[in-house]
Amino acid sequence: MIEWVKERFEKISLLTLARTIEYFLIFALPIFFIPVGFTSLQMSKEIFAGILTFLAFTCYLVYALTSHQLIYSKSRLTLSVLIFLIVAALSTLFCKAFWIAFWGGLTQPDSFFAIFIYTLTFFLATVLFSKKDLPKIGICFFAGWLLVLIFGTFQVFGKFLLPWQFTHQSSFNSIGTPLSWIIFIALGIVLIIALLSTFKFSKKLTFLLAILGLVATTVLVLVNFRIIWIILALTMLIFSGLKFIRQEKITLPVICFVIFVVFIFLSSFLPSWTNLPAEIRANLSHTLSIAKEIWKEKQFLLGSGPSTFIYDYARFPHPGVIQSPLWFLKFTQGYSFLSTLPATMGILGVLSFLFLIFCFLRQSLSEKEKEFLIIETGLGSLFLSLTTY
Repeated sequence: MIEWVKERFEKISLLTLARTIEYFLIFALPIFFIPVGFTSLQMSKEIFAGILTFLAFTCYLVYALTSHQLIYSKSRLTLSVLIFLIVAALSTLFCKAFWIAFWGGLTQPDSFFAIFIYTLTFFLATVLFSKKDLPKIGICFFAGWLLVLIFGTFQVFGKFLLPWQFTHQSSFNSIGTPLSWIIFIALGIVLIIALLSTFKFSKKLTFLLAILGLVATTVLVLVNFRIIWIILALTMLIFSGLKFIRQEKITLPVICFVIFVVFIFLSSFLPSWTNLPAEIRANLSHTLSIAKEIWKEKQFLLGSGPSTFIYDYARFPHPGVIQSPLWFLKFTQGYSFLSTLPATMGILGVLSFLFLIFCFLRQSLSEKEKEFLIIETGLGSLFLSLTTY
């Protein structure tokens, strides 16, 4: 028995094992959390993603060392990701709160540790996956997405499925805040539209994707966040323009654009079916004024350090907020990710991030990569970028 297991294990490629781990990560990360009081939802996901990413990277590393073959992607996009990581590392190194910048309490999405995990994930994606792997990636993503949709919908309407008391509130879901959950659901809708308007599927699969899209859209109608309809409409407008330039069929994205625009105007008249708490974020002008104060302290190149905005906000509070009932709130991010960068990672952080976006768009719009990136990764990334305006 032992020999049989050993023989079977030896036949498994290390790259195949790494790829399998990444498939599982794509599926499980949206729905995973640790039901223990001392771990937050964000901490659970960061620990989970870190462990699986390091396992996959270890498999790749062992393969590279044993086969004497180093596989990596040579592109401007890879270079831009590496530059952003280096800037984050320098900002962390010169940060006065080094460990906060490095770990971010394992809850901050912009800590050096989180950025390092993002970089490893990007690197593994470039060496492990190709166009032929898209169907499996799609199955893994939409399987996890569907579970998130079902679980979150039950939660929103007060039907609590889990036994733990901390999950018995309508605002709890497996993604994060209610708005984060809605954004994730809308992301699935965007990808479904991209798939149906670009690729030819069997009638059964087309019908299944259409039903999933309609169900998810119905949930958005019931939840009714106006900002999501605006971002969806803008995404479809850009998508339609890109397809028009390429002389491709634009029927479906244009129809969806019209539908989303209609819901923008109807959102003010639609009844409220849920009782979700309002979400508050830092003011844009205040976020930029904090960066200005930090730059005065000669930290304009690298900022105060990754994931340190909560301390920046405490050091330079807004006078209007101090005199309001919201004085006790502490923001870990500014108005948006991009507007927070000048404070936390300085000019070099902003420039390196903009360079990364430029390289991504340039590669996405190239003729060679148009189906793999602009349809799958590109449109989804465009939507997510608009949600963090």
